[in-house]
Amino acid sequence: MLASRSLIFVALTGLLAASCSSAVVPTYYGGAVIHPPSLTELVPPAPTSLLAEPIGGFSDEAPSYDVVPRQLDDSTLDLRPIAYDVAPRRLEPIPSPPSEPAPAPAPPPATKALLGPLSFISQTLNNCGPASIAEVLAFWGIDRGQADVQSVLRGDGNPYGMTPAGVPAYVASLGMDVVLGTGGTEDLIKQLLRAGFPVIVNQTVSDSDLLLHYRPVQGFDDERGVFIASDPLIGPQYALSYAEFDQDWAYTGHRFMVVYPADKVDSLNAALAAGKWDPAYAEGGGQAQSWSAPGSGPAPITTPVISGKPAAANWYSGPVSVGFRAADQSGFGVANTSYGIDKQPVQLYRGEFAIKDPGKHTVTFHSVNFGGSREIDKTVEIGIDLSPPVTTASVDGVRDASGAYKSPARLVMAAADDGSGVAKTTYSLDSGPMQTYSAPVLLPAGAHTVTYGSVGQAGQEVQHVLSVTVAAGASAGAQTGGPAGASAPGSAIAVAPPSGPPPGGYSICPLYDPNKAAKVGLPVAIRLQLCDSAGRNLSSAAVPLTLQSILGPPNGVRPALPSAFRFDPASNGYEAVEGAGPGPGTYILYFTAAGDPPVHMAQFRIG
Repeated sequence: MLASRSLIFVALTGLLAASCSSAVVPTYYGGAVIHPPSLTELVPPAPTSLLAEPIGGFSDEAPSYDVVPRQLDDSTLDLRPIAYDVAPRRLEPIPSPPSEPAPAPAPPPATKALLGPLSFISQTLNNCGPASIAEVLAFWGIDRGQADVQSVLRGDGNPYGMTPAGVPAYVASLGMDVVLGTGGTEDLIKQLLRAGFPVIVNQTVSDSDLLLHYRPVQGFDDERGVFIASDPLIGPQYALSYAEFDQDWAYTGHRFMVVYPADKVDSLNAALAAGKWDPAYAEGGGQAQSWSAPGSGPAPITTPVISGKPAAANWYSGPVSVGFRAADQSGFGVANTSYGIDKQPVQLYRGEFAIKDPGKHTVTFHSVNFGGSREIDKTVEIGIDLSPPVTTASVDGVRDASGAYKSPARLVMAAADDGSGVAKTTYSLDSGPMQTYSAPVLLPAGAHTVTYGSVGQAGQEVQHVLSVTVAAGASAGAQTGGPAGASAPGSAIAVAPPSGPPPGGYSICPLYDPNKAAKVGLPVAIRLQLCDSAGRNLSSAAVPLTLQSILGPPNGVRPALPSAFRFDPASNGYEAVEGAGPGPGTYILYFTAAGDPPVHMAQFRIG
C-alpha cells in the first residue's frame, strides 16, 4: 500500500485547513471516558503505550478549566441483561487431524484503547493544525512546540489556519512520513489506534459550530461509544460519541492524517488494510470525496493563469505553464485549491505545473474557503500542438503503358493536423506563383513539378515536391482550384446535364470550406457540385453519387460512412451528412458519379 518513506498526499481538496478559534468551549471531560472510583488509584500509562484495558491514566490533580466540566448523564443506559427466547447453543468446532494441532483462535479485537495520553497543547488563535501536529510529534518523541510548527506550516502568514500542503515536506525533514487521506471510517480509526498510531482528523468543531477544525484522536471505548481526543481547542481527554464524531467528520469527506516513523510503515499498512481503507482515497487514487459545510456563505473565485507560446485559440506550440489565483468573497480566506488534468486524479494545488504532452487537455479546478464553502468545478481547455500539418498529394487519372497519365489528370491534395488544425494548403506548378488549394487541379499535357505544403496553427510544414507527366491529348487546359484558376466554391454555372460525363470527366466543386473544422459532436454536411473542366455545374438528380469509402485520422478507429448523397434542388448540388460520432481530425470521403469511372474525393475536418 505505502512504500517506505513515501509521501502520500490528500486527494481532491486535501485535509482542509481549519479556521478553529482559540475561544474556550465547554469540555465533556468526565463520565464519557470512565467512572473512576478514586483518581488516586489510577496510574497514567507510558507515553507510547497502547492500552487494551479500561481507560484510565488521569492525574489526581484535577485540570483547570475556564468553565466547570460537566458529567455526561448515563442514567438512560439500559444495563439489563439481554433475554433470549431460546437458550443460546455453542457450535462445536470441527476437530483437527491428530497430527495437526488446532491453531489457537485469534484474540478478539480490543474494545477500548488509549494511546499516551498525548501531551495536551492549548492552541493559540486559529492554530489547531500546528498544535495537533506538535502533539503527535511529541508522542513519537520529537519535541516541537506549536510556535515552531506554525512558523513552517503557516509561514505564508495566512491568518485563518493551516493548509496541509506543507505537512509532507515538514515531517520528512524530521525523519517522519505522513498519510493524508479521505474516505476514513470509524473502524479505520480504531484499527490505527489499536496498532499504536494516533490519528489527526479534520472535522467541524461540533454539530452546531461548523468552523473547520483539526483534533488528534488518541483513544476509543466501545462500551461507552466514544472516541477520545486531545483537542487543542476544547481540552485533553475530550470524548465525542460515535454518532457526533461521524456527523462532524462527514462535512470534510472523512479526512484524516497519520504522522508516523518511517520504520513503522509495515505496521501502518497492516492497520490500513485491517480497517479496509482503499489507498485510492489517498492522493493519486482519484476517489477523494468532496466536502462542503452548509450555510457557509459565498464560495471563492478561482482564475487560471496560463503561459506559453500561443498558436490558435486555446492552442499552444509548446509546453504550457498553469497556475491559479483564488480570491475569497466571504472574508474567511482561501483554504486551498485543487485541480485535475483530463481523467487523472484530483490533487492539491501547490504551485505552477507544466503540461507538455501534445493534444487537447481539460483542466478542472476549484477552491474552498476556511468557512467550508466550495466553489463549483470550473474547466479550461488547453491544446498543445508540437507538429506541423502533413500534406499528401496524388494524381487522379489513368496511366498509359509508359507510366504517363492520360489526359485529363488532376492533382489532388489533402492535409491533416490532429492538433490545432490546418490553416491552408498551398502549391506551385512548375515554379509558378504559390496558390491556395481548394479543389482538384487539372494538369495540362507535359512534364510538371508541383511544390506543395500546408500551414498549421502551430507551424509550417516543410515543402514537398511531386513530379508528374501528362501525355498529350485532348484537354481543356490547365484549370486550377486556387484564385488564379477555377471559380470560387459554390459559384459553378448550372448547365443542362449532358447525356454522360463531359470530356475529361467530372470535377468536384465544393460548396463548403474543406479546411474549416466543424465542431466535435455536431453533424457535418458535405455539400458539393459536379462540374466540368471550366467549372460549369453539371449536377443533376439524373447523375447520382455513390459512396465508396471514408478515410479518417490514424487513431485506430474506423469512421462510419455518412448518409448517402442526395440531390438538393435548392443548391443544385449534392449533400451527404456525417453524424456526430467521429472525433477530431481530417477525413476524406471517396465516391463515384454515374457514368464516370474515376473515384472522386471530398475532404472535411472536425476539431
